[in-house]
Amino acid sequence: MSSIENAEEMAKIVDSGLNKKIGSDFRFFVNELWMRHKDELMQWEGKMPEYDAKYYFHKHRWMIRQWYREDKARGERND
Repeated sequence: MSSIENAEEMAKIVDSGLNKKIGSDFRFFVNELWMRHKDELMQWEGKMPEYDAKYYFHKHRWMIRQWYREDKARGERND
């Protein structure tokens, strides 16, 4: 594949992502926690987690919901 074809393919991927509906504030919050969690594991253990964001959310969903509600109550979320 040439670099021009590569660039065109990347442009299609970016364009398709821009047309998707923006997620809710809660989804953004969960994604932010997942990214922080991955960063912490990389710093502490020097490796990425062996599980995905879906597993992380499922395992910690009650704690994440509580954190979200606390953030909202403090006014840190605008939802």
